[in-house]
Amino acid sequence: MSTKVKSKPVVLEVVGEVLFSGHPLPVGRYKGREKQLGVPMMGGQTNWTAPEYLLGLTAEQMRAANMPAANNLIALEDDLTSYVRSGAIKVR
Repeated sequence: MSTKVKSKPVVLEVVGEVLFSGHPLPVGRYKGREKQLGVPMMGGQTNWTAPEYLLGLTAEQMRAANMPAANNLIALEDDLTSYVRSGAIKVR
């Protein structure tokens, strides 16, 4: 049996201090995704992990937010789960 993955789009609203790949992320709303891993258990049930919250930005979006982006960078994804749990990001 293999691990299952659930993923759905969410809006991540930055309301506090958040670092995206080590750089301040401006307050605002961003399209992100919620991801959960499911481990099959005996009896056909699935045990789901706590959700993780991911944000992907293109190099263009990073530059627009005054974040440095390498010339060869197309996009970057960062796990912002700890900021959601701390309340610096609200999930909509």
